[in-house]
Amino acid sequence: MSGKKSKIFSTTKEINEAIWDFTDEIANDKDIDLNNLLIICVDHGGKPFFNLVIDNLKNRRNNRK
Repeated sequence: MSGKKSKIFSTTKEINEAIWDFTDEIANDKDIDLNNLLIICVDHGGKPFFNLVIDNLKNRRNNRK
C-alpha cells in the first residue's frame, strides 16, 4: 500500500464500509507497524474517531495470528 488515499463519503454506512475495507487492507499487511501508523478520520460532527480505527486494526490483526 503506497501513496495517499482520500475520499469523501456522505453517509454513515459508506463511512463504516470504507473503514472496514481500509482496516482490512492494513491488517493484512504485516509490514505496516500499527504503533507508527497515523490515520486521520473525522465523522459528520467533525470529531476525530481514529482511536476506533486503530483499535479495530489491532484487534483484527491479533485475531489473525
